[in-house]
Amino acid sequence: MSCNHGLFHAYINKIKEVRKMEDRDIQLINKLAPENAELKKLWEEHLDYKTTLEDFNKKKYLSAEDELRRKEIQKLKLAGKDRIEEILQHYRQ
Repeated sequence: MSCNHGLFHAYINKIKEVRKMEDRDIQLINKLAPENAELKKLWEEHLDYKTTLEDFNKKKYLSAEDELRRKEIQKLKLAGKDRIEEILQHYRQ
């Protein structure tokens, strides 16, 4: 049991670490977006994709068309997130 307890705490600490990173990233995005049109556009798209995916995930059943659209949005969101990370890396250096 103590082994599982240790794994649980390691997992919780990792989640907290990721959230801190996300908070820092969001702060940096908010700082840079007014001056960086690409970053602003990517961030707005990311938020739109997130909302759309949440809406799809609330549905009990997705049609084949909805499932394809959901997968397409997931790919677009991931690609945008990768590009956002590239932009942020540039500013972190």
